[in-house]
Amino acid sequence: MNRWKLIDNAAEIALGDVRLSMDPRQPSAGVRIVHGATTWGPLLQVTCDPPHSQTVDELYQRDDDLVVRFRQTEADQFAFQLDWRTVPGSIPGFELWFSIQTTLLDSHPRLLATLPAPQHWRAIHAGELAPAQLRDAEMDALPADATLGWLAASAPVPMAVLVHPVDLQQVVAAAQQDDPNALKLQVFGQFLEKGVIRRARLRVHFVSPSVTDEEFGQLVTQFAGSPLPLTA
Repeated sequence: MNRWKLIDNAAEIALGDVRLSMDPRQPSAGVRIVHGATTWGPLLQVTCDPPHSQTVDELYQRDDDLVVRFRQTEADQFAFQLDWRTVPGSIPGFELWFSIQTTLLDSHPRLLATLPAPQHWRAIHAGELAPAQLRDAEMDALPADATLGWLAASAPVPMAVLVHPVDLQQVVAAAQQDDPNALKLQVFGQFLEKGVIRRARLRVHFVSPSVTDEEFGQLVTQFAGSPLPLTA
């Protein structure tokens, strides 16, 4: 089992021949990906709308999960939590679990996860997967243009970013892409009821540059059938 190493403000983990590093207290700084002599990132820079003080309430490791919770101060409209966990299997990867909660009666908070270099990312839609794969993932009722994730086969470190099937309406490409150097994914943004915890999952796999849509579909099917994190 791979485990996160926490040293001062840094968290690191090796997934096969890929190494991840980040400061879990500063999610807006994102994750650095190192593969051999190649470094790519930051990836998955998480920012808040409305802005958040990002005051850490808890930071801990449990098994292969790294969990950081940011509390709702008087200056904030919500609290949020990020769970980072490794993904077992022959294709290395990790999962990011988003959670938000509020004490307010009226709020519509959203998180933004940024992917660098949009020219590398290609949206994969339900219509590009084999019908059997969609059935296996219980997604055969989806419209053909539903976005299941994004593939960056030509990136310095090739990877696939998947949205869990139950979260397809909660994780979408942001309507306003104001940065030509990034692809922004909007997480949440709907009305958030007081006391209710809302969650969503992304999964990142480090793939071959020659990855096919069929292989992408296999990753989607595996993600659809995966258990919830212990921290959920």
